[in-house]
Amino acid sequence: MKRDLTEVIVQTIAVIVGIIPVVFLFQTSPTQISTQALIILGIIVGVILAIFIFNSVYNKYNRFKRQIEENKRSLDEIKRDLNFKNSINEMEVRMQVVETLLKTKRKGQIDPRIIMVVILIILLFLFLRVMKII
Repeated sequence: MKRDLTEVIVQTIAVIVGIIPVVFLFQTSPTQISTQALIILGIIVGVILAIFIFNSVYNKYNRFKRQIEENKRSLDEIKRDLNFKNSINEMEVRMQVVETLLKTKRKGQIDPRIIMVVILIILLFLFLRVMKII
């Protein structure tokens, strides 16, 4: 299974952000740990789980989407080979390729995994502030 760079970075940041509060939690005495810190730690763990679940669902969706596109292309090639009107059909295929390229290039779209990582980092800073480390 091929992983993209965004997925690796998101998972690495999630693991690092998950380890930092646990380390600080074990280094502080039990009397200094507040309920706010424990609640934020629970939220951090929940967000990390959500990131990993979302990544798996996102990857499956992209795999299915890629497979559908490949099947569509192969069906188009088979249709083109069976059709006697090659010149007209080639023009339609070229137009379809241009249309799919225009549809797939969505500029300005933010990856939801990046938003989840930003939320996770904000929660980490909130946890460190509650634990009076920052």
